[in-house]
Amino acid sequence: MAAIPGITHQRAAFSDIYAARSLQVRINGRTTFAELVSGDYFGMLGVGAELGRTFVPDDAAAPGHAPVMVLSNAGWRKLFAGDRDIVGKKVLVRGYPLEVVGIAGNGFEGLNEVAVDFWIPLTMNGQVTGSTDIFGSQQPETLSLMGRLRPGVGVTQASAILTSWAQRMSADRPQQDRATGATLYSRATSVRLGPQAFLVLFPVLAAFA
Repeated sequence: MAAIPGITHQRAAFSDIYAARSLQVRINGRTTFAELVSGDYFGMLGVGAELGRTFVPDDAAAPGHAPVMVLSNAGWRKLFAGDRDIVGKKVLVRGYPLEVVGIAGNGFEGLNEVAVDFWIPLTMNGQVTGSTDIFGSQQPETLSLMGRLRPGVGVTQASAILTSWAQRMSADRPQQDRATGATLYSRATSVRLGPQAFLVLFPVLAAFA
């Protein structure tokens, strides 16, 4: 996956970080909710597959590299009536064929308020949205970044690190567009996490190398 400038600086606060953006599409005549995510999404959250596999980092190695998707258990039943043979087949998402490589473990439907029916590698953004490639040199799009705080790092310290990063990254923008601070939001999850690990969510305009 293309690098986010300043990611090393952010690593001082987080042990793991993934990027995501939401997508709403119609499949088989039904409205579905999807999420484009970086390749380490499932690994960071410790979510396995009921059938097939989930994403691996290589799936998001480069724009358009892996035309694949993972269905949530609920999305699998909603769209394909729990057909186990759907793994390995292709599904059209806005006219673009994506291979179903797996079904996520039962009970996991993402961390958003709206349950996710399926996930796609973030690097497939250009293909399934028809918009400017998110890793291109043109105007970047809004992403959500979610991270797991490093042991011993508190919210105040993490906020200070991210504020410094955001201010540095926006220093060349007009005054009204420069970042003044960063706010962390706790995001509850059904995934079991260690006592020192909790997730934070903050929206950013992510400029990609």
